[in-house]
Parts: sequence; C-alpha cells; structure tokens
Amino acid sequence: MITSQKCSQKKIDYPVCRKEPVTETYFGMELTDDYRWLENAKDPEVLEWVDKENKFTDSWFDQEELAIKIKNLRADGETIIINQISKTEDGYIACIQENGVERVVELDRDFKQKKVLLSQYDIEKFTPHSLDVCKSDVHLCAYMGMVDGDNKVSYIISNFHTGEIIHKIHSVWFGEWANEKPWFYYTDTNYNPKTGKTVLRIQEYNVETNKTQTVYEEIGVAGLAKIYAPDQEYMLFEIWDDFSHWRYVSVNINTHEVHAFNQKAGELIYAGKIGKKIYFISKEKDNHGEVIALQMDQTVDQAEVIRKASNDSLNSGFVLGSKLYILAQKDVAAKLYRIDSKGETEIALPDPMGTASYVSGNEDEVILGFESFIMPKGYFTFDGKEMHVLYQPEYKKHENVIVEQKWAPSVEDGTMIPYFMVHRKDIKPDGQNPTIIYAYGGYNAGMAPWYQDMVIAVKPAEWAERGGIYVLASIRGGNEYGPSWHEGGMKLKKKNCYYDFIGVTEQLIQEKWTSSAKIAIDGCSNGGLLMSVLVTMRPDLFGCVIDSVPHTDMIRFTMDDNGPRYIAEYGNPMESKEMLEYMLSYSPYHNVKFTNYPATYIQTGELDNNVPPYHGKKFAASMQAHNQNTTPILLRVLAKGSHNRGRGDEYWKTVAEMQLFIEKSLGI
Repeated sequence: MITSQKCSQKKIDYPVCRKEPVTETYFGMELTDDYRWLENAKDPEVLEWVDKENKFTDSWFDQEELAIKIKNLRADGETIIINQISKTEDGYIACIQENGVERVVELDRDFKQKKVLLSQYDIEKFTPHSLDVCKSDVHLCAYMGMVDGDNKVSYIISNFHTGEIIHKIHSVWFGEWANEKPWFYYTDTNYNPKTGKTVLRIQEYNVETNKTQTVYEEIGVAGLAKIYAPDQEYMLFEIWDDFSHWRYVSVNINTHEVHAFNQKAGELIYAGKIGKKIYFISKEKDNHGEVIALQMDQTVDQAEVIRKASNDSLNSGFVLGSKLYILAQKDVAAKLYRIDSKGETEIALPDPMGTASYVSGNEDEVILGFESFIMPKGYFTFDGKEMHVLYQPEYKKHENVIVEQKWAPSVEDGTMIPYFMVHRKDIKPDGQNPTIIYAYGGYNAGMAPWYQDMVIAVKPAEWAERGGIYVLASIRGGNEYGPSWHEGGMKLKKKNCYYDFIGVTEQLIQEKWTSSAKIAIDGCSNGGLLMSVLVTMRPDLFGCVIDSVPHTDMIRFTMDDNGPRYIAEYGNPMESKEMLEYMLSYSPYHNVKFTNYPATYIQTGELDNNVPPYHGKKFAASMQAHNQNTTPILLRVLAKGSHNRGRGDEYWKTVAEMQLFIEKSLGI
C-alpha cells in the first residue's frame, strides 16, 4: 500500500489521464475543457481509467486495517434505519434500512416484524422507500422507490395481500391516493433541451379502468410538485417554481375543476385542513412565517391570520384531534406548538437541541420522528396529550459530552452564522483537537442536529468521546431562518455559502479549538459542491476533504438530466455574461490550479443521474494533475452507486474508507 508516511516523502504517481482539450466560446470568453472525454461513462477508455483509479485508491489503504474498520463499523453501526412508518388496523408498515439494504415490512402492534413485503431488487433494479395503502381499498397499495440510474422516483401499484403488480409508474416526482376512490395521482415533468421549456403534468391513474388521464398541465415550470389529499372531494398540488417559491392548486376529483390559491409563487407551506378551513404557513410578510386560514374557494389574499410571526421559524404542520400543530425551529432547534381557540401551547420534545419531523398520522394519533446529537432517531406516537416511545434504538449515554451553539461572522459581509459544536466537557483549546465540520447550504434544506453524519457515518457524540470535535454549520442556502436565508445563498449570492463556512472554520482556529491540519470537512451533492469549492478556494484551511457525489462543473451542469432543477437554484451560466463570470468565479472544476491541496477523497457512482459521475471524475483528474503537495487525491467510483455511498457491502467499505482517510490525514 501507499501509506501516509510514504506520501509525505515523494510526489504521488497517479494513473495517467490524457488531456483532450475542447475549447468553446461563451459571451466572447474562451473556455477550455481538458477532460471532456471523461463525460462518456460507457467509453471503454473511460472505464479503463476508472478501473485504474479504483485500484489506485485500493492501494492507498491497508486492506487488513480496512477489513477491521469495516467489521467494527458493522458491529457498532448496524442499527435499523427507518425511513417511513404508517399505522394499519393490525400494526404498522415501515421501510427499514439494515446493512444498507432497504425493505418494506409489516409490523405488529408491538413493532415486531411479521412479514417482509418487498425487498431491494425483488423487482428488477427497484429499491423501495415507502408504501402507501389505498385509503378506499386496503387491497391496493403503492410502493415508492428508486430504479437504479433514475433521478426521480417510481411507483409500483400492487395488490397489498398477494403482491401482484397492477401498474408501474416510472420516474416521476410525487404520488398520492385519493381519499374515497381507487385513483392514484402523480406529477411528472418533461424537459425539452431544444426549447428550454418544461411541461408539468398532473396525472390521474384509475385502477378500476386501468386508464391514465391528464387533469392539469402547465408549461414553463422548472420542476417539482407535491400532492396532498385534504378531503374526499379535492386533491391539492404544490407546484414549485424554484426551491423557495411555489404555488398551490386544488383539483376537484369529480369535475377536474382547478382552483389556484396563489397566482404568484411565494413561500407557502401546506399545514392541514380542519372542517372547511385549509391552513398554510406563509412567509411572504415575515421570514419566520405566520399561520393563515382560508376556504377551499378562496385565495391567499383573502386569508385570515391565525398565528402571527414570532422569533420561531415555522416549517410544517399537521392536524390531530381537530387541532392544528406546527413544527418550528428556534435557532435551528426543534419546537412543537398546538394552536387552537385557547391560544398556543408548546409541547415538550425529548431534547432541547434536536430535530423533529412529522412521519404519518390520522385524526386520533400521529407518529413523530426525533433525534439529536446524543440520541439516535426514534419514533413516538402522540395523541395530543402524551408522547409514547414507539421505537427507540438502544444507545450509549454520553454523560461527558456537551452540545453548544455558537455564532461566527461570515468572512465577506459579517452575517452571523450559527453552528453546533459537540465535544467532551474536558476538551482544551490547544489547537490540536481533531475536528470534523459538516454543512450543506442549498435548496432551502436546513441542517439540524442529527445522531449520525449522513456522509461518513460518524456519530458526533462518539467522535467527541474519542477526543474530537464535531461541528454542524447552518450556513446560508438552507431554510433555518426563512426564505431570505435560502435566497442569501443561491444564484448570484451562492458564494455566501462558502464565505459562511470559512467564517465558522476560521473562528474555530482563532479560538484555538483546532488548527488547519486537524480539520476534516465532508459533504455530499450540493454539499459536495461546497466541499469542491472550499478545497479550491481555500486549500490552506483544511487537512482533509471528503467530497461525495459532488457538482463540480458549474458550466456543463445545465446539460444534465436535472439541469432545469439545478438552474432554479444556481442560475444559468448561459443566461448572461454576468452570470457566467460569477459562476466561473467559484466553479470548482474551472478553479483547479497548481498548488498544495489537502488530502482529498472524491466519491461518485456510475448510476447517479442526480449528479452525473463525470463531475467527480473530471474534478479528480484535474486535481491529481495540478496537486503540488504530497498528500493524496483519491477517486472512488462505485460501479453500482447511485446518489449515495453505495449499498450493502459497498456502503460499509465506502464509509470505512472515508473514516480511515480522515484518521490518517489528521494523524489520529
């Protein structure tokens, strides 16, 4: 193997990757792409180079040490991950992930397994993520999951009891059963790269007639639409113009009459329906959000304000016992409120610094998910009065670990950025503490306390017990403080995300909690873009980078299958010279230069159509060619990997490599 000690003595000989420059002109500016040929994933020469890169990455790790790491991770980490729970007459249905393999199971009332309904690849290339039983006919169900290589979900309409497949709905956005009819509604979009237009369609599949018809169509929408069934007469559709502005339309399932609640897209979140009133969280007047109510035939400008905005950021809602409940965050920590005629009541959650989510429910009882830095994700039933544990994995109590929340100024505009810091009580600010920093910063998706890092599978509390520091930064681009927090980190303000992360990192160093050589950072997808930008923007600031399924070429990404979706968040470099120059100023692939880079592990998957694998491949090839340091730039390409770290044995090997890479790079 090539050990970290050997790497420090001589420059690394990476697998040869030839250059084949392609030069194009945009707005009078010439851009040369040396590794365009790597975009053809099925080219035999590309496959040969990928094979050499994977073998080179294999050679960096001591295989005996890696095997021990995998064994220890599996022994410690094979807790059940539950992705979905819904209650039935006899018990529960859950989607369980164990050892990286997902299956939908039927459970009894004691939450013990009765029957496996569908496992990964029981249907060719299909991984189930959830199951929704038809509300009007319990013999019918819809499995939602991913087909390998797709970038959108698919639905399998089946007989719940026999497993017979009735209908397949391939690669769409969302689906939902009507309340009193065996009709399944789903949303789909088709993008025409020649016209640059996207067509959104809302489809109705009638199981009895086995026919599908379009009930609503719209041209020019960039991407998404969620679906709700608020009552027996209407279906409610959430149409996304981008990732923070959307519109709502209702469709009468009998007449197909369409009613728009808001003509202009805005931040409006469906919270539930009680009697004739439909409730939304509106963030149009205030970033934190107010609760409004209106009739099904009204528009938002006719709405009644039920709960005025406060210091809490309102995120979602649900109805229980004819009362409205709101899930919120106060400085990124979860809060739960009941709103009724008597006013507002806060409901206690298991940990003051945690993350709560609505999972499923009915008029009598709901299931909530909850986790924190010291508590693995558990599930609780709530009847409006008491909360009871439905499922809680066993876990070690970390009495010596504390969680602090701090703020650091962003390096460009001074905006104060919140971050959580998990560490042992007796840790000293001597500049020598191994530190992991995670952030995401995009798509209106906030980062909140979690029990396990989603990329490297490190558990912050256990990392802290070993003497390390774990940091989760809530940089701009997410929804932690409403729409302006998201909009402050998108399009022509995207670089704020990177300045925020640098601000947090520099404060940790200035306060002597750690030092550059002792810092590892990790992220995936948009967070992979974050990692890629940071390693090219400030290679001096980090000792190790874990860069999973990243966007790296911010000029070519518009040609990807999900190009319109990404343009809504990042902007279109072909739109104007201003946008092109701005995106080029941070595009990781275009900012690689001859310099000393920290140890970097780049991982992608051949079946990833969310962020195509060429992003990681091209970036790795350029990084290896330009790195003047003796630290390794490794590329791991998973042959069957999608937008993840792999599944089963492949998953455990990937996260074991990531953790070992961090430990070696930080000198642990």
